[in-house]
This record gives sequence, structure tokens and C-alpha cells, in this order.
Amino acid sequence: MADYIYSKHVDITTTGGAGSATGSGTIQEINGFLLDIFLDWHASAPATSVVKITDEKSQELLDAPAGNTDIRYAPRKEVVSDHGVATGFYEMHPLNGTLTVIVTLSNALTDCLIATIRYLKTYRFDGQDA
Repeated sequence: MADYIYSKHVDITTTGGAGSATGSGTIQEINGFLLDIFLDWHASAPATSVVKITDEKSQELLDAPAGNTDIRYAPRKEVVSDHGVATGFYEMHPLNGTLTVIVTLSNALTDCLIATIRYLKTYRFDGQDA
């Protein structure tokens, strides 16, 4: 088997009043394991800007604190035992579908945020998904 790193991005344009503008976008068909998320904010985005990223089942992958600094996050999911008890170990989030990126509490800006998702995908040696 071979592992490959892929990336996809979405540009979020926000509309509304200063400090209360919102916007959202989707990233289609991501299948693999989440490596990291890079948030690239517009130079005029206020420090109150908030971003949340969820999967197609509304499971939260990232709920970043308010800010406007370009930053890379590598969120991990805590592993639980077969009895539902947290183990203290963390693994990459499995991804299988569409991600939604939502920006709130910002200003009205074209490309207020460019969110880039990097993910790991494994292939068998015959080129098929593992």
C-alpha cells in the first residue's frame, strides 16, 4: 500500500454588516484521514472572525477561537474503548464526504477566508483505494 497527501480548499466570501458578516462553503468528496487545516484570512478580516468546520453528519472537526491570524490546525479525535470510555489516545479524523466551512462575526469581504484541508489517502499497489 501507498499513502498520498492531497489538499482541497474553499474560498469563503462573507456578507452582512461589519463584525456580523457570515459566509459558508463546502468541500466536496474528501475520503481519507484529516491531516490539518490551514486558515488563510483576508488582511481586513477583524479579530472577531470565527470559523467552524463540520462533516456531512454535522460532526465538528474544528471550532477555532476568534481571530484573524493565518494558522494551521491539526485536530485529532480522542479514541474510545468498546465500552465508550475515553482512552487518552488521539487519532486522525476519518473523512468520507463533504465538509462545510462556516465563517461568522466577520466583515463583508470577498475571500474573507481560504480554508485548505490536507488529508491522507491510502491506495493498494494496484491503484485502488485501500
